[in-house]
Amino acid sequence: MNLHLLFAITFTAITYTKALTTPTPTRRPSITNTNTNSYGSEEVNSSLLTSTSKQKKELSGPTILNRKQALASISSSLVATTAGILSSSISSQPSNAFDKTFPLELTDADDKTRPVVMARANSQQRKQKAEQAKKKMDQNLSNFNLKDDILPSMAWGLALFFVSGSRNSPVATPLANLIYDEKNEKWLQDRNAGLFGSPPLPFLFLLSFLFLCMGLLTQFILLQLSEGDSGVCGDLAGVSVIGSGFFEIGRIANGEKKMTRNEKDSAVQLNEEFNVFAENRLMLGGNCHRTDIVKSFRRYYAKYRNANSRDYPLTDLQIERLLKFWNQKENQSKAEMSSGGFYYGIQINTDADFFM
Repeated sequence: MNLHLLFAITFTAITYTKALTTPTPTRRPSITNTNTNSYGSEEVNSSLLTSTSKQKKELSGPTILNRKQALASISSSLVATTAGILSSSISSQPSNAFDKTFPLELTDADDKTRPVVMARANSQQRKQKAEQAKKKMDQNLSNFNLKDDILPSMAWGLALFFVSGSRNSPVATPLANLIYDEKNEKWLQDRNAGLFGSPPLPFLFLLSFLFLCMGLLTQFILLQLSEGDSGVCGDLAGVSVIGSGFFEIGRIANGEKKMTRNEKDSAVQLNEEFNVFAENRLMLGGNCHRTDIVKSFRRYYAKYRNANSRDYPLTDLQIERLLKFWNQKENQSKAEMSSGGFYYGIQINTDADFFM
């Protein structure tokens, strides 16, 4: 609206200047020819023509030029003043061409260009993330940080300890032979005999430190193979600990752990006692259930009648293992056990029970 007003004032000033500088034609007086007093009218007309010609001569000189310049300067000053007033009024008001409020989400008004803008922004974000990840991996490769890698290293050490057999680890006995003298260490004698011997506490600390070093070495090698991705190495370490723990539980459940000397002596005594029982109470032919053999064994040895005895504890599962071992070694697998627990090829000698 202010611009329209400025244009209107400027146009009016230019028109007014042009009108003032343009000479207006002199209006000639009308001469009426009358019959009366013709001589007097001719004199008046001649005097008017003479005065008009004098005025034209006076205006046609430098006076007209001076007037034009004065009017032009007045009009230009009027235009400049008007423009200054309008510009000051316009500049004092704040511009409302842009919205000063910020939206919560950046959206594009044009639906056609929106996918292009979003794709460009996503590509830039992915590029920045890739650069940051690459920088972090390079840092992990160049500097082995114990603060970030100590937990995965401990996990790798524990996993290696479980996989190698924990207390039956093949690393423990050779290391103990290098440090201790077998003649002075009974536990080392048991280990060399194929039994389990509980090592002293300093040796356990040394063994733990050895597996920790092995875990650190494993973590460093995997960092090199994974290009510095410590997250992947940590995940693999956790999964390895869980898997090796299941292996350790399986060894304990199957009785694959090495026995101590006391456990070995007790197992030898039980095998000998079961051989005596089998010689006196079992006979070839027929069939019987394994629970009947367990009950007969407890009747034969009174000290084993109570499974929860404090002095001679013996479970039914242990007696069944004795039966299985006897059938494989002494009976040469002549009896076969079905899925229901029946042994075909051996039976209990009931006559021996009668005489007892």
